[in-house]
Amino acid sequence: MFEMDWRYTKPVKPERIQEVETELNVRFPNSFVECVKKNNAGRPNAILFDLGNDKEKVFGNLFDFNDSEYGLSILEAYESLVDEHEAPKELIPFADDPAGNFICFDYRSINNGEPAVVFFYHERDEDNIRRISNSFEDFINKLYEPK
Repeated sequence: MFEMDWRYTKPVKPERIQEVETELNVRFPNSFVECVKKNNAGRPNAILFDLGNDKEKVFGNLFDFNDSEYGLSILEAYESLVDEHEAPKELIPFADDPAGNFICFDYRSINNGEPAVVFFYHERDEDNIRRISNSFEDFINKLYEPK
């Protein structure tokens, strides 16, 4: 799953991941934690994914688990999603796209102990949450490189 190349990664201590889990009152999927340990704030070379008939959506970057000088940290992204966009508190954003939309875990929908991965359209009032996959690993496996 993590054999793909990632760029712009930053180090993160495992304790910091646990602190964020505690602050957000969630347990991240093991596959996500392992990915973040190696690729915090990074961007994979395989950046595209399909969302139903909506082809070639773009994976921007993982949110930084540390305080971020550039872009949003994962905690800032959560605050933005819940406070500014009035998203359900059970959505935990872990990445974005270049248009400012969020890729999130949806803790309202648990499959085999893991939250589903959804896409949150920040400029829509209705139908703004679309399911991408049943798990983080499934989501990563759906990514593909531009041609």
